Amino acid sequence: MNYSSNTAGLQRAAQQFCLRRELRVSGAFMLVFGALALLAGFAPPPSPALLCVGVVLFATAITNLAMPSPAGIVFTGIALVLVGGFNIVSSFFDATQGSSSAGAWPVIGVWQIVWGIQAFARYRQYPAQIG
Repeated sequence: MNYSSNTAGLQRAAQQFCLRRELRVSGAFMLVFGALALLAGFAPPPSPALLCVGVVLFATAITNLAMPSPAGIVFTGIALVLVGGFNIVSSFFDATQGSSSAGAWPVIGVWQIVWGIQAFARYRQYPAQIG
């Protein structure tokens, strides 16, 4: 019996399952944090930068949940790098304004950038046909 033709189909199905699971989990977290960023961006005093971050997170989450594809991993990576950069820059901006409460946000921002770069590397493991 020749199992080689079934192996390729099973491999594709497994990759699609893993891709959808990964995008579902990241999409759910991005949906929550995007909504929080939007709410915080509208709170007085309004922050246009935080509103932009919230829109990017929310849009990425909706895209990944509604249409999971390998490109969604790239969108996730871009969103994570953007949020990490925002956390680092806003922490340093707050520090220059005399606030001593920067805390862990720069460290979290660095980790978010690292996770975003790792998302770009994960993109290569999924062929474009499985989307």
